[in-house]
Amino acid sequence: KTSNSLYSKYTPIDTVSENLYGEDSSVKQLASNSNLADISWRTFFSDSILLGYIEKGITSTSDVEKAKMQIREMEINLSAAKKAFLPSLTLSPQGQITRFDGVTSKVYDVPLVAQWQADIFGSMRNKKEQAKVYAAQAQDMLQAVQCQIVSDIASIYYKLLMLDNEMEVMKATEALRIKSGETQKAL
Repeated sequence: KTSNSLYSKYTPIDTVSENLYGEDSSVKQLASNSNLADISWRTFFSDSILLGYIEKGITSTSDVEKAKMQIREMEINLSAAKKAFLPSLTLSPQGQITRFDGVTSKVYDVPLVAQWQADIFGSMRNKKEQAKVYAAQAQDMLQAVQCQIVSDIASIYYKLLMLDNEMEVMKATEALRIKSGETQKAL
């Protein structure tokens, strides 16, 4: 069966060229076995100006300080939950001096009480596990806040670079149009 059609049947392309999207010199290439989430922003970006802005943003943002304070609080809670398994010791010394018919009697009492709570129903263990989860959650929150700051600053920085480049192109275009107008006037 033959056809006199202008169009051939569509066949999809399975391979993508190596440099399809070009190369960006400000972003370092990833190793084939690494994950983007495993790379620090300090090694991911190579633009020193951007790195300075990100560092300043992370150190001067109150959200990061708040997340760090939550981490400290959760670590204290975890420490308290771990210490709940230890016995508690109570020392309450008392003394009494009495005088009767010229005779002074001194009585001292130094009771030491040790208590230990058996975790039969697992409530202390559950509180400890809960404190571990909250501590890990606080760490993740700090990382999320830092990632958001890095993302916002990098996005704004690259947008500003793009706008600067557009401005240069517009200035060059304006100069060419002026020159072209002068050339047409001269003709």
